[in-house]
Amino acid sequence: MMNKGIEKLFNTQEEEEIKTDRLQINGNILRIDQTTLQLSNISSISHGLIKVKIPYAFLIIWGVVGLLFIKLFALIGFILLIGLGIYIFN
Repeated sequence: MMNKGIEKLFNTQEEEEIKTDRLQINGNILRIDQTTLQLSNISSISHGLIKVKIPYAFLIIWGVVGLLFIKLFALIGFILLIGLGIYIFN
């Protein structure tokens, strides 16, 4: 009886639990179907689209090749430059 009282004093942190059909989070444990992950060392979790960072040198080469292709193969050069513009302005 005494041990339960002491245990309650030291166990002041309540564990929250989230359960869905495929996902269960209990404390720092994440269970998805047959996979279990310990979340204590994860500093951040993001979702959605991840923007890919392309080095500036590659972007410059992409632009130069696009300009050269405009002279030789207009359609391919135009497509390359439109793709570069979409990447830059996104």
